[in-house]
Amino acid sequence: MNRLFKNKNGDLHWGWKTAILLLGTIVFGVALNIILMTILTFVHISQGLMQDQAMQKATEIMGGFIPQVILSVFQLGFMFWLVRWIIVKIEKQTFDWSHLGLGTNNRIRNISFGILLALTLTVLTFGIGFLIGTLSYVGNGFNLFSTSKVIVTLLLGMILTFASGFGEEIAFRGYLQTRISQRYNQTVAVVIVAVLFALMHPLSTAIHPLMYLATAILVGILFGTLYVRTRSLWAGIALHTLWNYLQIAVFAASNATDGRFFGAPLFVFDNLSATPHALLEFGVILLGLIGVLYSTRLPHAGQKAIWNA
Repeated sequence: MNRLFKNKNGDLHWGWKTAILLLGTIVFGVALNIILMTILTFVHISQGLMQDQAMQKATEIMGGFIPQVILSVFQLGFMFWLVRWIIVKIEKQTFDWSHLGLGTNNRIRNISFGILLALTLTVLTFGIGFLIGTLSYVGNGFNLFSTSKVIVTLLLGMILTFASGFGEEIAFRGYLQTRISQRYNQTVAVVIVAVLFALMHPLSTAIHPLMYLATAILVGILFGTLYVRTRSLWAGIALHTLWNYLQIAVFAASNATDGRFFGAPLFVFDNLSATPHALLEFGVILLGLIGVLYSTRLPHAGQKAIWNA
């Protein structure tokens, strides 16, 4: 029975650690949603609304950009805390940033690489989409929304995307991928974590769930490959953070594949053809993965260099 939970070294199996991390994060997120919904409902009831009207108002507020940012930041913060708790309490190890891929070697170079990759993927996605007609430019945020909404979106977008870039890369690549690669090889670890990463995203809101799932898995493989090739999370954090920020706060396409359009982004596009644009996004991400494989090399044991000479 003990073998069901622990390996021959007495350490908890990676599968159970994964379940604790992912299910714990999901349960925390659901509980936080319920708490905030309950508070908002009672506030509206105290203002004289009937219960059903109060719940409807609370639901409308919860769907806004600001509550979504608050929920995401708390959930990702909890995910990071849970990683630290597993390392210290379950694995009985000292928490060390460098063991999660956050060492200082080549940090600036890795961050620069991630930024360049994020800019390239964004320009290709929106540029090609505009040229082939899957995207139509609607206008800039200051003309479409109030100035305050645009500024709030740009500021809150920084918080949201840094939280997601930092929290998710630590949890999925820095922790889970590292632990799974100790049991299997790097390729298997990258694929397993990419699938888990994709399943943690809201597939139920996608216009094409299977295409969204495939794209999310490919994104996870891109992040995982970047971590393996650079031996650092800094490139992935930079890519994850800036890429999300550009798509949420700077450029945004309404009616996109995942159905999201929050806040008041700086430049707004309309998605004219969801399926072709979803295929375009998949192709651009695939090009990004090929670019990473071409421009980096697998490091040898003890080797810290990351780019091809």
